Amino acid sequence: MHDAYPHKVIGTKQCLNSIGQLESNTYRDMGIRPGIYELYEDKETKSGRVLVSEFLRIRLARYSNLLLSDKTF
Repeated sequence: MHDAYPHKVIGTKQCLNSIGQLESNTYRDMGIRPGIYELYEDKETKSGRVLVSEFLRIRLARYSNLLLSDKTF
């Protein structure tokens, strides 16, 4: 398979009007509070939407340590 770059990555409808729920679900499932926000290519028409998720590195390190110390596998 061949992909030509750059990729168009705008226009998602994922979690439209439910970003708070996505943040809550992530915190519930992983114990990590993400920063999730929207960016638009054109703010006036709200077209070209991108959903951005940010996780602090220290929180991810803590989560990965919890996974590595889990004796269930």
